[in-house]
Amino acid sequence: MRQRLLWGFTLILIASLTMACSKAAPPTPTPTLAGTPLSLTPAVPPSPTPTPAPAPSPAHVDVSKLTLIDEWRENAVPRYPGAQRGSFETFSTQIKNGGIMLFHTTDSPEQVIAFYRGALTLLGWQEQRADGHQVVARRGPAALTAVATSGTGNTTIMLILTDAT
Repeated sequence: MRQRLLWGFTLILIASLTMACSKAAPPTPTPTLAGTPLSLTPAVPPSPTPTPAPAPSPAHVDVSKLTLIDEWRENAVPRYPGAQRGSFETFSTQIKNGGIMLFHTTDSPEQVIAFYRGALTLLGWQEQRADGHQVVARRGPAALTAVATSGTGNTTIMLILTDAT
């Protein structure tokens, strides 16, 4: 059941991020005459898919001031400074306490991603990829994805700790 819930949540997140990044107009119905589509506008090639925002430079992080998340201490996953903790849902992985953890902050998504890019490197994680709203890193058998999305007056930080593939 948890696995289905996780997959459902992940699909909703991906769909939300895709919709948030998309600037395409909603589809309009095609007028027809006796079942034959009518073209009312000249054919226009589709607009290119928007490219993700570039990843912010890694922030300078003082390793002595980092706080590790208790459940993920053995994997060296840092907590974003000053963030309020939200929900935590575990799922079946080879990684102890693997799952999804949410935090909230008033800082921008770019600040959050810059922090994680700097902090994870200091803690021995190898960055796999990053853009303006997410960073994916690997450390031994563990993979961590940090996603930052802005809302009304705050940023939600979603951390996903799972098996590296």
